[in-house]
Amino acid sequence: MNDNGKGMSSDEINKLFYIHTHFSYEGTHGEKGAGIGLLLCKELVELNGGKLKVKSTQGKGSTFYFNLPLIKAYA
Repeated sequence: MNDNGKGMSSDEINKLFYIHTHFSYEGTHGEKGAGIGLLLCKELVELNGGKLKVKSTQGKGSTFYFNLPLIKAYA
């Protein structure tokens, strides 16, 4: 998922996925959040064997992506 919002510094990115460094900012259009959504997403992805990552540039926006392992369907 891509956005073209405020973007984040490398310090902010390093704090995103840890409960002890919880933080939240207003969004581009003043929207508010609890600051736990990405932490919950990371937990869900990891519980399913995947990884959640982010790339961001301040003033340009962020890209969030994840991968999940493929599993074979049982017949």
